Amino acid sequence: MASSRNEIGFELRGRWTAVRNGRELLIRVFEMLDRTDPTFCERFGAMATHGRSRRYLAQRREDLYPGRPDLAADHSHQLKPGWWLGTNHSHAAVRKIISMACGVAGLKFGTDLRVELGE
Repeated sequence: MASSRNEIGFELRGRWTAVRNGRELLIRVFEMLDRTDPTFCERFGAMATHGRSRRYLAQRREDLYPGRPDLAADHSHQLKPGWWLGTNHSHAAVRKIISMACGVAGLKFGTDLRVELGE
């Protein structure tokens, strides 16, 4: 468990993983969920609603930031071949995206998976 509210990281079923920032937190959680369930990306990607105007996870990098190839180039991370994660998000959005991911993975956000963003 995190020892200080200034730490950034996540706790999955009692095991704490420290990270440097919100971007790395989002990436590490999605990588862990994909490792645990190889169908996770397909199921998250199939969700009808992501953000207001963009997808959080997509098979094509340019679908993350429609009309903004600069953002797609600078703020995306390839989780595995064929799956890209957008990384230009506020801490509140990171929390929301991870909560959505928990729903897809069958985890209870805040219980099975907790996040700390150093706030």
